Amino acid sequence: MKARPLRYPSYYARRSKRIWRGLFATTLVAAWLLGLGTPARARGAEVAVVWHIAPPRSSSARAQASEVSDEAPDAIGDLVAEMSAHAGAQVVVAADRSYLDALRRAASGDTLLGQLASGRSNSLATADVLELSERAPAPSAAASRSNAARRYRSLVAGARLALAGQMRIRFSRRDLVDVLGYAAMFRLAREGDIPASSALLPKQSLDAKDLKTLADLSVRADRRVYARLGGLVKRGAVEMVAVPTWEPILPLLIDSAGKSDVEPNAVRVGASADAAKLIADGMQAAAELTGARVGIYSPFGAYDDATAALMQQQRAAYGLFSDRVLAGQSGGSAQAAQASAAAAYRAYSLQTGRTAKLAALFWNEADSAELNALPPSLPAGALGSRLRELVDIARASPAGAAVNLEIVRLDALGAWEQRADDAQVIRHLVQALSPSGMRSTTLTAYLARHGTSAAAYGFSPAASQGSFDLWMGSAAQARLWSALVTARSAAGSDAAMEREGTTGSLAQAEAARWYELPILPEEHQADERGFARFRELLSGVYRSARKMAPRELLSLSEPTLTKAH
Repeated sequence: MKARPLRYPSYYARRSKRIWRGLFATTLVAAWLLGLGTPARARGAEVAVVWHIAPPRSSSARAQASEVSDEAPDAIGDLVAEMSAHAGAQVVVAADRSYLDALRRAASGDTLLGQLASGRSNSLATADVLELSERAPAPSAAASRSNAARRYRSLVAGARLALAGQMRIRFSRRDLVDVLGYAAMFRLAREGDIPASSALLPKQSLDAKDLKTLADLSVRADRRVYARLGGLVKRGAVEMVAVPTWEPILPLLIDSAGKSDVEPNAVRVGASADAAKLIADGMQAAAELTGARVGIYSPFGAYDDATAALMQQQRAAYGLFSDRVLAGQSGGSAQAAQASAAAAYRAYSLQTGRTAKLAALFWNEADSAELNALPPSLPAGALGSRLRELVDIARASPAGAAVNLEIVRLDALGAWEQRADDAQVIRHLVQALSPSGMRSTTLTAYLARHGTSAAAYGFSPAASQGSFDLWMGSAAQARLWSALVTARSAAGSDAAMEREGTTGSLAQAEAARWYELPILPEEHQADERGFARFRELLSGVYRSARKMAPRELLSLSEPTLTKAH
């Protein structure tokens, strides 16, 4: 079984209590009754798979490139390889600027391993390498008994113990170099770039020549992945949808998701300027590959009216949210209930201003969750087969005649990545999306053919799961948000994102994952590493503004914050 990365679980929000403009349900029913945009049943529904790649979690730019390089086969490599071999299959790739930049750096050799092998840098931070060990690729079955595999497993196990707080474990420079080299080796062996007969596998340590060989092969492999991705985008098989950089919870940055000032733990962030910058950066990164106007994928499926309006102001081709936003928006009649059931399978023209409109699309949260959670013990073809079954179930429902489009969001590093034959899972999925299987599409292509099928005037604030209280509901979370607001103010408030040296730290500090920390069931060491990283980011904001960080920043630690929760 392959080693799984240590990742914070993904938590999402459900609807928040806020009065919304009541025209939506009426319009939805009218669209149902009039049959706007309803295709003939014989056509069948089209399927859009949104392949979501999370941002890198490493701290430094070079470590981010190394992380993306090591994970490339699982995150994107297998997908683009199979897409290149199966003409007619289409998918949508959701990746933010930080991931795309890291992939480009990896393709240029700007990784920790590349810098060491080329002699451009001899510095090697222990923390960077230990972070990478959490996501280290596992040796293949063929290589698992080699000397290299035994040495590598020992180093990775020690690194993970060190991260868990075993202070007595020490790593020499040779240990750190071997972790990087062996990680690249087993990634390359999996892709066939290093044969099972390679002279590298019997080695218990790597020399300078070995590092150079591995670095060169890694660059070649990363260039192949990036070139395939670009080629698929050019031919229309892959659509890049923009993701706001570092995946913030947009409604909380923009208007605190409509939370009232009287709510005890609500913090008025007032960072709509930052949200606009992060959206624009994500759009620019995606457009660099597509050369065209792109849509916006809202992290965590999060929606509120102000978020949609900001997307429209940034000239997004469409906004993509979770269909949980649509839950419970119908009236009491059977027709209204059927219209609500069909809502997730349509494209909307969302009124964001007197004359401004945004095309709005929604991925099916329940179906996506089921697909992402399919047990790894199932046959390799189970993912593609279950997707086809879910589309058939939707078409057989009472609302089936209005089922135009099924959108599912798949995690690039899903449960299937635990399988030794995970590449076969992706192969079967792509085969299912090819013309001989389902009618796959990209979102831009679907809108170009069919347009929007119903009008809407707003939805209740909501997201994929739970409520916005998962990020802004406890006293501990309020302290994190307040610390962010104070640091941002010290750096110039709305001008902070434009300050050279501030943008990176501030953008990362606004990412969703920090505000999950006080409520996640993580071990003490994992929590404290997260809080330490958050403090480091905010300290960087103060340094960029040439100001002293307040002492209160030191109190943002695992013992105080988790107890506060």
